[in-house]
Amino acid sequence: MAVPLEDGGFGFGVVVEEPLIAFFTRRANTKEMPADISSAPIAFSVWVINNAIGKAHWSIVGTIDLPSHVELDPWFFKKDIISGKFISPSGGKACFAG
Repeated sequence: MAVPLEDGGFGFGVVVEEPLIAFFTRRANTKEMPADISSAPIAFSVWVINNAIGKAHWSIVGTIDLPSHVELDPWFFKKDIISGKFISPSGGKACFAG
């Protein structure tokens, strides 16, 4: 999928496993998916509500096989608003934000 960026360019993501989407570091000036997108590193992964895809500004621009370097079991963190600590609900240790 192509996602418009504030500077007029586009970022690209791939559905890993619904609702998880991995976004590549690769960007382009047009909505056309770059041919080398599957070899680009992953910038981040995030859960996304289904109706964001294919509606509004997130356009489906093609399909690719899931790249082997995409993390299938990503780590998620939450930030405690009082202490400022980042905590991994999957059992990781808390750490202080920089």
